[in-house]
Amino acid sequence: MSKLKYKITGFARFMMFMVVFVPLAYAGFTLFKGESPEQGFADLKNKVESLKDRIKGNKTSKEDAFQVQLQQKDEEIQKLREALFQCEQAKN
Repeated sequence: MSKLKYKITGFARFMMFMVVFVPLAYAGFTLFKGESPEQGFADLKNKVESLKDRIKGNKTSKEDAFQVQLQQKDEEIQKLREALFQCEQAKN
């Protein structure tokens, strides 16, 4: 009978279980929703990265591109409103 020098604690066993169980449970959940687990993990990774950037206060390039696109659309809407107003004035 050999005595082990080190014994694994209950918390260490719990953590090892969670390292294996949580990814398997998430993969099962994504399969249940009808998605692929690879896409689910990729989405989760993107969400975590964007959350980290928001916490740090950094804007991602996606958000910057979205803001530029939104600003361009606002300018286009303003031009169309002006053109409509001019048409209505010419009509009267």
